[in-house]
Amino acid sequence: MVRITLKNDFHDTEVVLYVRDDKLTRGQIHKAWKTLCGVDSCRCSDDLGCRGEQEVHLRLSWNHETGLSVRVCEEQDKGTPAE
Repeated sequence: MVRITLKNDFHDTEVVLYVRDDKLTRGQIHKAWKTLCGVDSCRCSDDLGCRGEQEVHLRLSWNHETGLSVRVCEEQDKGTPAE
């Protein structure tokens, strides 16, 4: 299990999550968004609530059936398409 901290420099908020298998659960995704921003009409961040420099690289992908999927990845993996 890996400890990560995600930040939003607009609202000056952060959240700590413990990630298993390099993937965030739906509960973790909701907790991150709610803690980092949580305002439906706010456009300060990405779908996860992150804004500004992060200590980890995240790959966000959207699936119509399953919703948002988030994977923690290595820096060189940052730009590759979602699986």
